[in-house]
Amino acid sequence: MLLLWLACTPAPPPAVPSPLDDSWVGQIVSEPQRFEDTISADRDAWVALHANRWSGAHRDQGAAASRSQALRADLALRVAHIESQGWERTLALWEQRGNLPQGSALPWFAALALLESGGDPAPWLMKVDGHCDPMVQEAARTLIQHPSVSKRMEEVGENPLIQRFDAHLSAREGASDTWPTGIAHSEDIGGVTRQFADPQLPWTLAVVLQRQDQPTTGLPALLFSDCLDESTCGADAIAALGVDPALGPVDSPDQARAIVRGLDEVLDAWSRDQRQHAPDAGQALLAELQLIPKLRAQLLLSLADEALAQEHPRQALALAQASLDLAAPRRIGPVNSPTHFAVLAQAHLETGHTREALDALEVLAASYPEAAGADEIVGDLSVLQGLDRQGDSKEN
Repeated sequence: MLLLWLACTPAPPPAVPSPLDDSWVGQIVSEPQRFEDTISADRDAWVALHANRWSGAHRDQGAAASRSQALRADLALRVAHIESQGWERTLALWEQRGNLPQGSALPWFAALALLESGGDPAPWLMKVDGHCDPMVQEAARTLIQHPSVSKRMEEVGENPLIQRFDAHLSAREGASDTWPTGIAHSEDIGGVTRQFADPQLPWTLAVVLQRQDQPTTGLPALLFSDCLDESTCGADAIAALGVDPALGPVDSPDQARAIVRGLDEVLDAWSRDQRQHAPDAGQALLAELQLIPKLRAQLLLSLADEALAQEHPRQALALAQASLDLAAPRRIGPVNSPTHFAVLAQAHLETGHTREALDALEVLAASYPEAAGADEIVGDLSVLQGLDRQGDSKEN
């Protein structure tokens, strides 16, 4: 009877060929030993990269560590641009309201933020008034003489603000393997204490974390990335999978969602095939490492970047939201990378949702100190917008 049953049980249909078969995901699933061989010499670093824990990798060696460095450098640059945008909008509101607190160091940090983003810091340096901390006044007088992030300030005593500025330049030039961290300045005005994050920190990290060579071929270069192979990444990878990644000329979230649905159909079909044909060890890796959700998230984030570059923030927002792991929407993990929250913050800010941008930045700032400045200034922006819209309310 058993032999008769076996003879009558149809064999599973053959696997449908797909570009995913030869991708890094396909290689892991079909040949699990290749994955083990790739990570065995540097397992902890690969585990951290898979979990999107990039913050501790800048002193480590190896492919996983160098890729974590590059990802964190990219994150720092994203955060720097968000912070610059936050400062630009906040400064405009302060100018309109004309109510900068007397004696505050705010103009000094506004000037630094403008200097880093290519603006003119002089108007804000000139707002540093005689009630400010003497070291803030001294730093402002010194910087206004040569407003450049590529030139050290003249040594003036033991001014920590000047020393911090020069230390950033030393780190960027490679003259030092450390850079300033922590609170840049603290003040107490009218019984209100404020601590200032350093607007130069993300710009410094974006420079110093890119110095290590990255792997360019094989699984060490591709593992957990948005690529199918060395030359097919992001939108090109989506197209290779048979889904048109064109966002169109209009900032339409519906078009973005249509791309998501098309990509999901392809990825779901391939996953079903693997559950029938892949070796047991490969199927286990596919599930335990969340390989398809991870690849999907990376692909959609790459497309969200394209949407932002095309000035389509509503599409970028739809793509970033669709790629989130909804089981943990406010936590960094294997699917939700730090880049997720940076893209969400940027898209929310550009669509006028400042409070939502702040929510995303708070997730980043909890793990990455370079996001503290963006979190701080976007918080100020949210409060100022709330005051303008709702009297004394602080809600945006």
